[in-house]
Amino acid sequence: MFVTCSAKCGRGTKRRVVECVNPSLNVTIASTECDQTKKPVEEIRCRTKHCPKWKATAWSSCSVTCGRGVRRRDVQCYRGRKNHVADSECNAKAKLHSVANCFPVACPAYKWNITPWSKCKDECARGQKQTRRVHCVSTSGKRAAPRMCDMSRAPISVRECDTSNCPYEWVPGDWQTCSKSCGEGVQTRDVRCRRKDNFNTTVPIIFMLEDEPAVPKEKCEMFPKPIESQVCELNPCDSEFKWSFGPWGECSKNCGQGIRRRRVKCVANDGRRVERVKCTTKKPRRTQYCFERNCLPSTCQELKSLSGKARDGNYTVLLDGFTIEVYCHQMNSTIPKAYLNVNPRTNFAEVYGKKLIYPHTCPFNGDRNDSCHCSDVGDASAGLTRFSKVRIDLLNRKFHLSDYTFAQREYGVHVPYGTAGDCYSMKECPQGQFSIDLKKAGLKLVDDLNWEDQGHRTSSRIDRYYNNAKVVGRCGGFCGKCVPEKYKGLIFEVNTRLLNHVKNGGSIDDELDDDGFSGDMDFDEDKRRY
Repeated sequence: MFVTCSAKCGRGTKRRVVECVNPSLNVTIASTECDQTKKPVEEIRCRTKHCPKWKATAWSSCSVTCGRGVRRRDVQCYRGRKNHVADSECNAKAKLHSVANCFPVACPAYKWNITPWSKCKDECARGQKQTRRVHCVSTSGKRAAPRMCDMSRAPISVRECDTSNCPYEWVPGDWQTCSKSCGEGVQTRDVRCRRKDNFNTTVPIIFMLEDEPAVPKEKCEMFPKPIESQVCELNPCDSEFKWSFGPWGECSKNCGQGIRRRRVKCVANDGRRVERVKCTTKKPRRTQYCFERNCLPSTCQELKSLSGKARDGNYTVLLDGFTIEVYCHQMNSTIPKAYLNVNPRTNFAEVYGKKLIYPHTCPFNGDRNDSCHCSDVGDASAGLTRFSKVRIDLLNRKFHLSDYTFAQREYGVHVPYGTAGDCYSMKECPQGQFSIDLKKAGLKLVDDLNWEDQGHRTSSRIDRYYNNAKVVGRCGGFCGKCVPEKYKGLIFEVNTRLLNHVKNGGSIDDELDDDGFSGDMDFDEDKRRY
């Protein structure tokens, strides 16, 4: 008969012994003696109760939609299809994983993106700031909320303008003698605004520079001013010996930096001169630098009074520490006039004289075309004036706009400097033009200068180049014009940016407003280009 099934659960086998016997003798004989085709089976399959085994449900969705996440499933022990049993009945080592890593797709990366810094127009301007836009973007270039980027590494969007290129600085003089001959007193010194000596370089056209000339204190107001007074003690009042000194002598130079001297000696209380070693306090200085005035004049009137020259011509004068060439006119008068030499091709003012027959139009896309369907009875003040010399006020830094002494009128009436207009069209179609070009003179218009529109149906466009050294305007109306601000006027100053640019190897014809790049750029977190 068959023995017990070989498996305690699930499928197994049962075996039995099958022998070849001689029935008459009832003894076992060799199996070859029996008919092999009729041999009974020795092994059969058997099956007992179901074995317990682990069964798992389907995996859940990934915990994230991008990047690395996890997915889960339930794993339980079953005997058969539906008979849930204790986990202890299943093999713990063969248990299926209930948690697994998942990575649906790569998440988009985010980084800071920045635009170029805005320009600093004036190297010496007080509190001037540069700004730039800072935003978070994905690797696909799409704008994202700032929280998607690392806020701790966000680049700055505002910074102070660099003033190291400002050509002016405070220069303190020597301390004066203490106010008291013994005990605690006060001593003072002059602190002047001067041009930096490292700007003394060979620059074409105007910058033939004098050593550190004094300039108006307003040029240094943005910088901390050195102290002008301090407590001092020349000699203890109970000292037996003390330093005695005489008045300062005259400066060795009547202009520029010189030296002046005085006598210093050690004396006893009764006024007797004694050996210097008996005075134990620090000896007062016997010499000090002195500065009476700048060697170069600042106006034609000052030039006349200093040199006695009474001939009209080109002269060098000092403006804010830099030299410029001006034409001094009427030097034989009480108050000579100063003119700036300019190029008449790029220094002109025009009120256009033509008027459209159909003023509600703007033909030729607004471009000037003298063959227009126009009449010649336009603005009554029409004219074109070219200037070879422009009168300037060197003390107040202003242009005299209506001085035509060295102006040429090409047609019509004289037009003031920096003015343009027309009576051409009721549309925004200005034809009047003006051009101011101070580049070769080393000057520029101040940055906050504006033009005013006057008249009816006015329109204007003012373009500025070379750090405001060249300004071109196109203005008009029906009838209308543009003029410099009435109460401010046309104010100029030294073009220090041009000076610094040329000092660093640039050309005087370079456009200073060019950035070299534009648009957005990625922020390099390693270099942190602030």
